[in-house]
Amino acid sequence: ILVPIYINYFGTELYGLWIATGGIVSTFAFLDLGISSLSIQKISQNKSLNQLTKIGDNISTSLILISILAISIFSFGSYFSEQLLSIISFDLEYANILLLCFTISLLGLSAQLIGNVTEGILISLKKESYTKKAQVFSAVVGVIVLTYLTFKTKSISAIPIGLASRTVLNLLINLIGLIKTIYIEKIFYLKPKRGTIKEYLSIIPY
Repeated sequence: ILVPIYINYFGTELYGLWIATGGIVSTFAFLDLGISSLSIQKISQNKSLNQLTKIGDNISTSLILISILAISIFSFGSYFSEQLLSIISFDLEYANILLLCFTISLLGLSAQLIGNVTEGILISLKKESYTKKAQVFSAVVGVIVLTYLTFKTKSISAIPIGLASRTVLNLLINLIGLIKTIYIEKIFYLKPKRGTIKEYLSIIPY
């Protein structure tokens, strides 16, 4: 629905460049390396056994590992984006705006990776309806932000800002829900154990 509006405001050439290059960032969403699935499996197992200490261990381990991964991807992606634009011949104005869009997209991707794991943890703690509501609310807000900025700024940065606002908001809502759940469930032991970290790292490559 929005594509004709994008082309009208941003122009065919710039929008085409964004689709051809910015779309690369979205393909990295699979790079959570299965941490989300692993956390769901481990926490659900320990939840059924009511082992709160192990649940806290799994929660902290999952969040620490995905945060390290997200920061690494953001750092590498930011560096690679600059190198890519220096290799490919772009108009200077296009290069600057595309670099800004890449950075915003990487921020959104990092939030999405952490958000996916946080969402998985909540699902394993029987809070699936909460995560669905968070998804719907953040999606609506993201579309509103994207549409408003498109008409207001007429800048293609509205697209990654809208998408990033969605993932960041979803992450924040899920983190609030997780903190509340941890308090209600009395999961106070959140220190990761070395053995659990080693176990995660041994399974992740597969």
